[in-house]
Amino acid sequence: MECRYDPEDLSRIDIFFEGAPVGVGVPFVIGRHVHPAVPQADQPPAPATGVDYLGMILAAEEAAARDGIAYRDLSDSENDDDTDGEEAS
Repeated sequence: MECRYDPEDLSRIDIFFEGAPVGVGVPFVIGRHVHPAVPQADQPPAPATGVDYLGMILAAEEAAARDGIAYRDLSDSENDDDTDGEEAS
């Protein structure tokens, strides 16, 4: 038995047996399986890992902004002497 369907549209499922179509399958819709009047238990909060990743990123960005950009360090050291690309005679 083989079920053929479009993963983005599960409204139609074609059923094949030994290469021949045998019908259209009907998807089973799963509904609420707990009575609505039953109170749900509160989920405990997730345990803290102790690592503040967002704080680390923010601190790194603030440190980079505080130091500023050193434009004098951005020049290409190979082309400092030769600005037009030709060798001096």
